[in-house]
Amino acid sequence: MFQVEIILFLQSIAGDAVNAFFRFWTVIGHGTGIFAAVLAVMFGFRFRTGIILAYAAAVNAVVTYFLKDLFALPRPSSMDARVRLPGREDIPGTPFRDGGSDRFFGALPRKTLSAFRLDPFDTWGFPSGHTSGAVSFWGSLLTVWRFPWFRAAAAAALLCIPLSRMVLGRHFLADVLGGYAVGLTVVFGVFRPMRRSRRIQAWLDREDPSGGKNRETPIILILIAIPPALLLIPGIDPLGPAFLLGLNLSVILLRRRGFPADDGTLLQRILRVLAAVALFLGARILLTEAAGRLVSEGSRIFEIFRTVPALVLCIWGGVELGIRLGLFKRADGGAALPAA
Repeated sequence: MFQVEIILFLQSIAGDAVNAFFRFWTVIGHGTGIFAAVLAVMFGFRFRTGIILAYAAAVNAVVTYFLKDLFALPRPSSMDARVRLPGREDIPGTPFRDGGSDRFFGALPRKTLSAFRLDPFDTWGFPSGHTSGAVSFWGSLLTVWRFPWFRAAAAAALLCIPLSRMVLGRHFLADVLGGYAVGLTVVFGVFRPMRRSRRIQAWLDREDPSGGKNRETPIILILIAIPPALLLIPGIDPLGPAFLLGLNLSVILLRRRGFPADDGTLLQRILRVLAAVALFLGARILLTEAAGRLVSEGSRIFEIFRTVPALVLCIWGGVELGIRLGLFKRADGGAALPAA
């Protein structure tokens, strides 16, 4: 599954039109594309479903990038100079050739692998983040939406996004299969349990899930403490915990006044999505500039500084702005809300 020959075969039958087709799917499957899709669900269709999807995306990012650093396995383009990178000419070429596995279930050559790890000029490959992100997003929604048109769109994404990573020379077959495994784990280990949990639903409804003494303060403290604790784990990419912290803060703020209702005209839904995206992009650009002046780019605090406030402004601020503009209504005054 770490054979370069599989990649070379796919690239041998892929011309410019095919490469352009798969570059489109790669853009769709990028983290930015997945986040935009989550916002579309959150502000355009079902707010609670979007919130739980965002948690699934955050957990997927944490797990995927932790595994990338743990296994430290290179990409096919790093192992063999024959592998082409359509649209990614910015990545340095590799001095290696015939660096893939010599059999289907074989490992990468130890000598070549060790040489790359000493001086990596590219990011780690296993598991595929595009694949795990696509599976966690589209797979989660397939457990909720069973419309024929959506099933067709999900099937196309679940096939074309992983395949695009192989055609474009960015992942081995093993990387893609690893991405499928991570994504499915998130679907059935995070999204479905959260959506079905009565305790989570009760807490979001501003009720006491324990049925006894109110435990709101400990729950809030735990939600705030978990993301920074994750940063203490070696190999954890700061983007995942930063995203999780911003999401937790948004949910805590929204819970105090109640979640929004999901109704609205088509125009209202579109405007809600556009407003949320604009808030995030605007805040992200400004905070990135500010963070670059205060801390070194690439540091963990840099990612937290530019991501957490932007996400809070996007989700919590997007709801409050939508309510003020008449694009949203508070669901039953913040009391019991419909299920996701």
